[in-house]
Amino acid sequence: MISEVKFKKYLENFDVDIDTCVSNLRSLSRTTSIYEYHKSMAYELIKKLEPSSNREALKLILEPSVDIEVKKLAVQAHIHSAIYNARALYDIFAQLLNKVILKEEFSVSDCALYKVRNLIEEPVLKSLLNSVVKSESYKYTNAFVNTIKHRDLVSIGANLDLINNRAGLKFQSFVYNNDTFPSLWEIEVLEYSLSSKNDIIALFSEFEQHTLDS
Repeated sequence: MISEVKFKKYLENFDVDIDTCVSNLRSLSRTTSIYEYHKSMAYELIKKLEPSSNREALKLILEPSVDIEVKKLAVQAHIHSAIYNARALYDIFAQLLNKVILKEEFSVSDCALYKVRNLIEEPVLKSLLNSVVKSESYKYTNAFVNTIKHRDLVSIGANLDLINNRAGLKFQSFVYNNDTFPSLWEIEVLEYSLSSKNDIIALFSEFEQHTLDS
């Protein structure tokens, strides 16, 4: 991500509170690092839980040891943290766009990426924002986080797919705002969070190129 020195230099051309914008930049960087930590920990645990035989697969489901139960809890905790931090990146970036481009059109509490993108005029950035907000990763990440924050946990449990010869942990289907989200393997949820994180990196790159450096 861009250095603070370069970022401050860009911001001199805008009528903004430089300190709060720099704070947003630091938050984006730190949140990305926190995300990467939880993603890596989750992936490592998922690989450890991956059965190497049918016997291990059945044991995972029918007779899980205390060690397996602890690992299952850790996988859930790290995935929750990863997807939560990926979702936080959307909000932090939205705050930055609101300050630099929209001159604080929205209050802090009312600022969200899907709202900000409607008022962005720069065509390249707006096009990318539209693509991100319409993406499956954005929809799933947003729905998952809002569900576990305000309603209920998305249940996770050991699952055996005999047709595809696959076993592991699977998050259950859930409903958010009348949309039904499918049951997904733990690695698929993690991949959605990774796509969300990568989308913000791409958005910031476009923001720098077409707004800050224009």
